[in-house]
Parts: sequence; structure tokens; C-alpha cells
Amino acid sequence: MDSRDRELLEECSLVADALEKVGQIKFEFVGETELLDVHIFRADDFHGEPSESDEMHPRWFELDKVPYSQMWPDDIYWYPMMLERKKFLGYFKFQGHDTILEHTLQEVENL
Repeated sequence: MDSRDRELLEECSLVADALEKVGQIKFEFVGETELLDVHIFRADDFHGEPSESDEMHPRWFELDKVPYSQMWPDDIYWYPMMLERKKFLGYFKFQGHDTILEHTLQEVENL
């Protein structure tokens, strides 16, 4: 079991049959010296029952009812690409946690 599989198991009690890397986004927060480099994976088949953790409260939604207003503001930009199985690279610069000052997001062939 690699680190991605262990993290998935720790955070929501699931084991994915396969993880597919679909995105990579760098996040900058004004006033912070570090950039976050987030790798995004998609799993379509899994085993186990999702359970709540400190990191998440899993819930199922219809694709046309994803509650973007309750999520991080950047999710509305890249989440649809992930759901459409597109691969992407992005950058988001935040003021605080709620205001996007600038961003780029592009579809790519490979990651």
C-alpha cells in the first residue's frame, strides 16, 4: 500500500481499486511564505464504507447538485474538470481563505 492509498484509508476508510492522477494545483496565500502543491486523484471504484474524520465529512451528491457554495472557492473552477475526467494544471492566489486574487487553470494531455 503506497502513501496515497494509506492517506485515503486514514481520511475516509476507503480503499481505491485504482487512483488516477487528474490534476495538480499550486496554492499561494498572501502573507505566507510557503506554496501548497496539491496533487488531485480520482477513484471510480473502491471498497469500504466512507466514514467521517477530522479532514472530511463524506456525503454523496448528484452531479448537478454539488454544493460549491459550501466548498473552497477554487473548487468551482477545477472540480468540474475532474468530474469530466480532464487532466489539468492550476495556480490560485488567495487573500485569506475566501478571496481568489488571481488564478490560472489549463487542461493538459499528461501530468
